[in-house]
Amino acid sequence: MGRGLKKLTGGIEQFGILRSATGLIRYLKFRVTKPERGTVTTIADKLVISFAYPKQFMGTLVVFRELVEPEYQFLRKALSRKSVFLDIGGGIGNYSMCAARIVDGPIHIFEPVEENIRSIRTNLQNNKLESKVVLNCAALSSTEGFGQMATPDVGDFFGGRLASTSEKQTAGSVAVTTIDAYCAKHKIDYVDVIKMDVEGHEHEVIEGAKTLIDGKRVGVIILETDHRLHGFYNSLQDRGFHFFYYDPRNNSLNRIFPINEETLLNEPTTFNSNVILIHEDKLSAYRRQFEMKS
Repeated sequence: MGRGLKKLTGGIEQFGILRSATGLIRYLKFRVTKPERGTVTTIADKLVISFAYPKQFMGTLVVFRELVEPEYQFLRKALSRKSVFLDIGGGIGNYSMCAARIVDGPIHIFEPVEENIRSIRTNLQNNKLESKVVLNCAALSSTEGFGQMATPDVGDFFGGRLASTSEKQTAGSVAVTTIDAYCAKHKIDYVDVIKMDVEGHEHEVIEGAKTLIDGKRVGVIILETDHRLHGFYNSLQDRGFHFFYYDPRNNSLNRIFPINEETLLNEPTTFNSNVILIHEDKLSAYRRQFEMKS
């Protein structure tokens, strides 16, 4: 069964046949009419999400009118009014908008792709969240300077990866900073949650947060799941982070151990796409909010 069909089957189980069928009609309408832009209002959070078609098109959002990934539900429970949240690789702002409904602010979002930045601005305005979010038109890495973005693979419309960095600005380059430098500049002493979607540049971004991480000043990191990165994940485990998948059906954090290709592929739901890292200093606090399974 293909991943798209698995998601549809999972959506039918979660949202019902009628809602899924109505959503499929909406999905097919996009495919046939090919509008320049689309807008979807989520049912649960009433978030108005605008996107460019086809580059920012998200099939599950259009079909089910929800941010279906379990990590959104984890975020709603993990954040509080005073939390500090960094959204690295912000896309069109979905995670930041979800967080801004909970956190007093500011939310810090980093996005280097101009088309995505335009959609983020539109979405923040549509949801009256501009005052709670700091939008940084920049990429993150292990050093400060400038960088060139790689051209996404064919069909990977949403992908944007930092291909190279340098000290000098060149044509088409984007600003690059580090988590440590940004937090020092903005007097951020502790980060509760970092969400990261950087298309293979995770190691460099983490190296740019060495001071905070080694100082035990990062509580949670949300990373895209990639079974090929098990070596990198193990290096973060050595620095005090425990790895979990979140299963919203029973509000459980399912521990991933040992970290290898087999365990990383054992996702609890159809919509899981991220691993959740919780620092050992924060485990007791999260045990009060979530059931933890070994």
